[in-house]
Amino acid sequence: MKKLSLIFFCLILLNCSNGERQVIQPQKTITVNPDLAVPAKRSEMFSDFFFKKLKAPTHIKFAGVDELTIKGDRIYIFDREQGLKLLVFTFDGDFLFEIKSYGRGPGEFIQPLDFAIDEQNGLISILDTGNYKVLFYELDTGTFVNEKKFDFSTEYFSKTKSGYVFFNNNFLNGNDSKNLFFTDNELNVESKKMPIPKNKIGFHYGLIRHFSGENESMLSVPHDNTIYSISETNYEPYLYIDFGEKNLPNDFFDRFTESRDRVVESRRYATNISPFFETDKYIYFNYRYGNKIHSLISKKEDNTVVNTHFDLIKKDIELGPLYPYPLEIYNNYLVWNNQPYELKNYLEEKKKDLGENGYKEFQKENPKLMELDQSLSEDDNSYLIFTKIEF
Repeated sequence: MKKLSLIFFCLILLNCSNGERQVIQPQKTITVNPDLAVPAKRSEMFSDFFFKKLKAPTHIKFAGVDELTIKGDRIYIFDREQGLKLLVFTFDGDFLFEIKSYGRGPGEFIQPLDFAIDEQNGLISILDTGNYKVLFYELDTGTFVNEKKFDFSTEYFSKTKSGYVFFNNNFLNGNDSKNLFFTDNELNVESKKMPIPKNKIGFHYGLIRHFSGENESMLSVPHDNTIYSISETNYEPYLYIDFGEKNLPNDFFDRFTESRDRVVESRRYATNISPFFETDKYIYFNYRYGNKIHSLISKKEDNTVVNTHFDLIKKDIELGPLYPYPLEIYNNYLVWNNQPYELKNYLEEKKKDLGENGYKEFQKENPKLMELDQSLSEDDNSYLIFTKIEF
């Protein structure tokens, strides 16, 4: 582990819409050298772990977990790519209800891309970009309440105290070249901010997660090293990740104008910080460098850091197969998901590699994993993996 340098500085930004100069408050910078990623043991990153099976009736299926949120005593699973549904479980993993209704009528959606939990007003909201509307459901039951239309292109959104903020992912809305639209609860646009650079207009790039945060929204923007904090009516730089010589050059998007070229050439640099999570003790984020997914964990107390990537992590804590990206953070636990059939295949390979006696020893050393395996069938839905950050 190494010490992480923290640099504090002030930025002066030019407000492109009215020419006013705005002083942005000091922000932190984390300096990272992607070439100095080092091997790390799982035990150096996580002090504890447990598995959680998501128990649902046999007819309730979801193909994947594209987004996961834990609020209060509930787990919200969003399968937006294949199942087109939102599923709600208790924290113990017991199924409560699902929201699924494909179509163009009231209460129906065709392209759900994001969801938000509004505990203050007792609502679940789902963003349907196919029908240009947000649908609202009762938080306790999932019963459809109403829906509201909007008239701009967008891809992701987050709940603020008094309304919503929409991230447009470089979509040009008429003459409005802004990436953030702030609305009230009725989806009336109150302000438009974060100018889209001319050389990025129309360049849409998805991240694992754009908005994060339990009490305050943080925003990750593709090919932008800044993490932004979002308030009810504004945004400001919160944290800058400085990759030094591996930062994208300032003229990168002028030199490479085709989307395919941009994606390929950007692999020479460190980009796409997502997901980003922060607790009172730790900062965690992934970033892409070359063809590898890197992980960085910073302890805020003394700035100790683990900077590694998936190929360098020694599996001395047996978690079974693990995707490179966690989906959520909860009480300093990173939350991941996997499929039962992948765990079954993983253990079959272990048995072949270790032999009969070696596999018996492996079973004795990993009772949590074995207990999980015994509780799952290949046809079950995804299960969750909770790993506690502590070092």
